[in-house]
Amino acid sequence: MSCIKLSKKQAVTLLSDNNKYLAHVFVKGVKGEFVEIEELMEHWFKKIDYIVQKMTEQNDMCEFFLQVIKPSLLSKSE
Repeated sequence: MSCIKLSKKQAVTLLSDNNKYLAHVFVKGVKGEFVEIEELMEHWFKKIDYIVQKMTEQNDMCEFFLQVIKPSLLSKSE
């Protein structure tokens, strides 16, 4: 979550409570801006082979990752 420039505590909060705060950030942006979210998504895209490998090794990782990216479909950013 270093792309979003958060403290460790804030990063943990993003992933707690079923990713509700992360969903909010994906939909509304960080202070209304989506640059940091776009950078995060680009970072994940660059690491997609690694992510897919981990998802195939651990089924729960697949569900976790899909739950994390699901809010990006509702984003107000084009």
